[in-house]
Amino acid sequence: MPPREAIFTSHSEIPDATLSSLDAIFVLGGGVPSSFADPPSYVKSRCDAAAQVYIRCSRLAKGGEEDQTPAILTLSAGTAHMPQLLSSDGLPVWESTASAAYILEQYSAKQIPPSKIFAETTSYDTISNAYFARTSFTDVFGWDRILVVTTEFHMARSKAIFDWIFGAKRGNDISGSKYELYYLSTPNVGLSKEALEVRRQHEARGKKTVLTKLSKQYTTLPAVLEFLTSNHDFFSASKLVERAATSAASNVFDPRSMALKLSYGGGGDGSNLNGGNGNSSAHLGVIVLAAVAMGVLVIKCCVPSTRASRHSRLYK
Repeated sequence: MPPREAIFTSHSEIPDATLSSLDAIFVLGGGVPSSFADPPSYVKSRCDAAAQVYIRCSRLAKGGEEDQTPAILTLSAGTAHMPQLLSSDGLPVWESTASAAYILEQYSAKQIPPSKIFAETTSYDTISNAYFARTSFTDVFGWDRILVVTTEFHMARSKAIFDWIFGAKRGNDISGSKYELYYLSTPNVGLSKEALEVRRQHEARGKKTVLTKLSKQYTTLPAVLEFLTSNHDFFSASKLVERAATSAASNVFDPRSMALKLSYGGGGDGSNLNGGNGNSSAHLGVIVLAAVAMGVLVIKCCVPSTRASRHSRLYK
């Protein structure tokens, strides 16, 4: 694994030699889009950073040949504890779809060919971001040298997770990981002071769990998959059934929990209710969240409280 200094804060800091060797650029998800091409502000910043890296790589490539430039992989189907944006035909708009659409809208095909953009549509948190990026893409395509792009508040936990998952053995293979990971941190844009504080606390708890427990207990890819399918709300069959059968309205309403949820987008980025966006989808996202909160106050009086789910909130 690269040393800790392999965390960059600007694409201009990345040496040409590193850029020339990259096989892929990962853009982490982490927020409900307001529309199909409108992810949260901090995710747009990640997309822009990845695009600038790609453009630099293209300039460094001999003759600008596409086969000498890295792929861009946008990550995340959704956020485990947030309702998803739906298209007009009622199907989910994946967070990775919104990130890919934003890049395609903001940059010309000459700057970034559409064929170089891939979308991962299976994961629902940062751990599964890393797991499915590896098992569905890098292990298959042979992408060995990877730049991971995420926001500063999300970076420490993301690095701990990606170092863990990409350092995990495939099974009985004792040769270790072949991967070289580099990290690019983007600014904390689009979040209020309160939302940023809540996210930092959330991230710090998650990082501690990864470093002190998960990475030590689950050291192979089969073990990580066992963890996901046994303990994770969105990958364990029994937990999926429990989640479907239990009304979310039975959870106790907590203003800090709502602030955390708003920091994941859905038409509100945490800086205000609709993030300054007059888009009707943005207003719809806020209305949905407000309705959930109101439902909590009413339904809580009528039904007994059930055990609140921990895993989605812990690992996203």
